[in-house]
Amino acid sequence: MDNESNLKWDPFSKGYFIDPYPHLKKCRDNAPVQEILPGSFLFFKYHDVNSILKEKNFKVHSLSDYLGEKEPYIFRGMEDACPYLRKGTEL
Repeated sequence: MDNESNLKWDPFSKGYFIDPYPHLKKCRDNAPVQEILPGSFLFFKYHDVNSILKEKNFKVHSLSDYLGEKEPYIFRGMEDACPYLRKGTEL
């Protein structure tokens, strides 16, 4: 769904795997806040994300804490850590 009137983030849109930035720019310019699942939103603009992080009325989860609870074997320092995900989570 890559038309302007019904634009949704879609990692399977034409050419996304070759160069995702044109699709992401269209999302940022035309639909910067999208509900991807009921109660789960995707934000494309830094200003929107920054405002929510500073606002005390929103509940914001730490992704690293979430991953640590759900998938502890992907993190570095663990013998059986997933080699593909471990590198991205070292920081």
